[in-house]
Parts: sequence; structure tokens; C-alpha cells
Amino acid sequence: MYIYLSRNIKISVITAVTLIIFSLTYTTLDTFFMLSSSVLHELGHIISAKICKAKITSVTVGIGGADIKMNGITSYRDDAVISSGGIVFNLFFFALFPHHPFGIYNLIYAILNGLPICTLDGGRTLHSLLMMRFSEKCEALCNIISCTALFVLWQFSVYVLFKTGANISLFLFCVCIFSSLPDR
Repeated sequence: MYIYLSRNIKISVITAVTLIIFSLTYTTLDTFFMLSSSVLHELGHIISAKICKAKITSVTVGIGGADIKMNGITSYRDDAVISSGGIVFNLFFFALFPHHPFGIYNLIYAILNGLPICTLDGGRTLHSLLMMRFSEKCEALCNIISCTALFVLWQFSVYVLFKTGANISLFLFCVCIFSSLPDR
């Protein structure tokens, strides 16, 4: 079920409820900075799509971010530019505010999304760049890199969980990525 914000923009009900509860529970500036970093990330994709002259047909906001459907992507180069647009936007705002919590949240968002895991922007960017060079071996290479990066991230999340004794957020992030991996 979705809430339609316009004809082409919708947000899942679960996401809307989660955001409301999150905002009411954590009424700090950190919450605002974190949500702002996420919005700026998606805006980076939209601006990159406009630069590449891709037509945005729909935007669906979900728990894991936004799914932006487009027509008119003509090359792997365009796909790489659009996929990395959110990361570049977050890094830009980190560069503007390097010692401020807003900048730090943008850096964290850029790093996590930049990981070369197939369901993240870094994985999609890597896939597009490799398709420009090694089209026949690209899928196997991307799968190996993606699984290796996800395994290392998962190991780090377990370390953080045991080291802090309570911080389960990175571990849950890994579980979400594991569950969204395509069957291959």
C-alpha cells in the first residue's frame, strides 16, 4: 500500500509510519541531519538523471531509500553517473560541513551507499563501469566483489555488535542487504 504524494511520487505506508514513529521517538537534530542526508542523496540521483537527460517516470520511497524509475538511459556511462550521483551529493555536503554532525551523516551515507554490493549504488556503478570494459565476464566479477564486500561488512557489523554490546544497526543493515540480494 502506498500514499501518493503526486502522480509519479509515492511512499509506502510502512515507510511513512516508520518515519513518523522515528521522528517522534528521536526528536534530536541528529534525526533531522540523518533524514536530510537521505533526501539529499536521492536528490543527487534525480539531478544526475536530469543531467544525463533521462526521464524520471516514478519515484517510490521505501525503507531502504528511493526506487527511481527512468526512461532514456542510453549508455552504461549514464547509468554509472546516475548511480553515483547520490554518493557524490553526500560527499559534496560532507566537504561543506566536515566537522559538523550533518557533514558526518553525509559521509556515512556516502560510504555505505558506495560499497560495491550489487543492491547498493556502489555495486550498480561498478556494474556499469565493468560492462563498458568486460561485458562477458562482468556478472561473475560483480558477484564475487559484491559477496566479498558484503561478507567483510557483515563481519565488521558482528564486531561492532559485540564491542558495543547493544548497537545492532549495522548488523540489521547487513540483514536487509542479504534479504534484498537477487537469486542467482
